[in-house]
Amino acid sequence: MLKLDVFDRGMARILTIGRATMQIQREIHNMTPEQALACLSLIVAHGKKSLIVSLKKDGLSAEMADLFTTELQSRVNKDTLFSDPHFEFALRLATTESILDTAVREGPLKGMDWQDLFLMQLLDIFPKEFAKRLFTHELRRIEEDKTNGRNPVPTNETHKQWLQEVMDAAVGPVVTSPYRKTDHKGTDSWMVACPKCQTEKRCFAKTKRFQCKNRKCDFDQPYPFQPAS
Repeated sequence: MLKLDVFDRGMARILTIGRATMQIQREIHNMTPEQALACLSLIVAHGKKSLIVSLKKDGLSAEMADLFTTELQSRVNKDTLFSDPHFEFALRLATTESILDTAVREGPLKGMDWQDLFLMQLLDIFPKEFAKRLFTHELRRIEEDKTNGRNPVPTNETHKQWLQEVMDAAVGPVVTSPYRKTDHKGTDSWMVACPKCQTEKRCFAKTKRFQCKNRKCDFDQPYPFQPAS
């Protein structure tokens, strides 16, 4: 997993948090649903504790994290969380982090069941029943990967690519708020059809590898594609 300071830099680049509740609401209201989904993906991947650290660095209380995650959820279609490749990858990163926390690292979480910890992390962010749905969805995906001979653990390379893509998506075509000045520029992106199954996926200038988001398709090649010889 990437270090926490990477998350901090990402959040600092994506958001300039205000000093009051109304300011946070304005910040998120000015996001597109795609930006809100990308920010929510970052929080799920690295845990609500990472969001709290970022908020405290900006002089805000930990209690603001609840408002922040609730407002983000209000900006997205929750049904998309079960199919969006960036969010699904965030769930996988969260499960990997849970396994490391309970099996590898020293501390109070060592020896705890990783599934219990993963569910706790989701409950920190989402309403109870919806968190359970996400939990069941991710466990099912892990079993599918194992059954199909795919390694369920993300590599550092795919993690870095995901982080770049999700940060680019979060910055996106920001709508400038009268309460916040931003120098962020939109990032060009385009839809590319999988050569094997024709499922479309968003790509960016920095995309180095095309992994089809259709779980039934195993297409995975460097991007841009090389012309057939």
